[in-house]
Amino acid sequence: MPPSGLFEFDLATLAVIGLIGALAGGAAITVFSRAVQAEGSLRATWLLFAGVAAGVGAWSLSLTPLLTSHLAALAGFSPVATVAGLLIAVIGMTVAFALGVVSRDAEARVAAGFTLGLTLAGTHFVAVGAGHFDQGLDWNNAQLAATFACGVLGGVALFFVAGLSR
Repeated sequence: MPPSGLFEFDLATLAVIGLIGALAGGAAITVFSRAVQAEGSLRATWLLFAGVAAGVGAWSLSLTPLLTSHLAALAGFSPVATVAGLLIAVIGMTVAFALGVVSRDAEARVAAGFTLGLTLAGTHFVAVGAGHFDQGLDWNNAQLAATFACGVLGGVALFFVAGLSR
């Protein structure tokens, strides 16, 4: 993470970040529900769209705090790392959603949730790493582990709830 004390948000900024997350998540879940009901190439198309919706949402949630905070140390972004973060997000989310529909057993749901959590963590830390900071990055291993754990637990819960609704 960037050095402590450099991120300062106002309530309006936090509301925008929350709105982005809610809209992206809602769109992804809506599209994923169509993928669950579809068959063949139509299912693959809906899965790709769900992956794009969730991936772009996760990616933007990782970049929005950097762009909208009063971050004195942010000097710019690496274009390659920024695009890599987007690709990780879209591909990872698409794979997670595909795993969520290939089987109805618990192992597939756990694998889908694990993939979703890994994708969220990877997207976040590649996006933050894309920032060029006047002061160096100070990664906190406990925060890394907590971010990954929250993503995995949330992802597993999502796919179990989705499985119950089939």
